[in-house]
Amino acid sequence: DIHTGLDDQTVRTRKLEGYDNSFKDKNTKSIPRILFDNFFNSFNIVLLSIAAAFLFFVIYLNSHGYKDIADRYFGFSKFTFLIPMLLNSGIGSYQEIHSRHVLKKLKIVNTSKATVIREAKECTISSQDVVLDDILVWKAGNQACCDSIILEGEVEVDESLLTGESDYVKKRKDDTIFSGSS
Repeated sequence: DIHTGLDDQTVRTRKLEGYDNSFKDKNTKSIPRILFDNFFNSFNIVLLSIAAAFLFFVIYLNSHGYKDIADRYFGFSKFTFLIPMLLNSGIGSYQEIHSRHVLKKLKIVNTSKATVIREAKECTISSQDVVLDDILVWKAGNQACCDSIILEGEVEVDESLLTGESDYVKKRKDDTIFSGSS
């Protein structure tokens, strides 16, 4: 019913069935993925291959009695080229993980709100908590968080984010308001 909206049990059922407005951001990398991408890039693989070749020669020369040659040409100081690689990978990982956390905080601050009618009361909820068949109340300045069908009244909608046209479009009963319109 347009004046009573959904009850709490229906809302819980819709959420369990996946008929809510939440989404998973597939563009956000996990921390293990960030670390993997920073430590196993093509530049690091080349440097690690060189280090493995050096290590192979050290082991080979030591096992055949040429310890003095191994120390002279493949000593510990010859592996110092790995230090910038480790620093670069560590700093890159730190910066990417830090920016991931900052973006997550910004998403929480920037979460839009929606006014819905539930159990005959208007309540303001997070746009991610809107479920299928919720009765939404649109007012001037609101941005549509989901595609909606007008059940009562009329409104002028700015669809410029979707169409590129800056003209307002008049919407009446049974017309659709698309997500992203305001």
